[in-house]
Amino acid sequence: MQKRTSINVSTETRDLLAALAGKDKTLDAMIRKLIDEHQARRTRERLAWEARLARAKEDTEAWERGQRIGKRLGDLLDQREAAKR
Repeated sequence: MQKRTSINVSTETRDLLAALAGKDKTLDAMIRKLIDEHQARRTRERLAWEARLARAKEDTEAWERGQRIGKRLGDLLDQREAAKR
């Protein structure tokens, strides 16, 4: 059996979690399901981003334009930060 611990949450959060879990799941199972879904979504988003990046790199002109825009934005950010000092 796994060790158990407590998580300090508001009663509202506990009640929302219990409503999500329903009668057939424990709160522990519901939390694990939410974590699994979150990790799966992050993986899908990362893979989609990597695919978009690979397609963008194939378009040399668009890639170079993006690099120039990124550099200009970085320069503007540096100027803004310097002006704060």
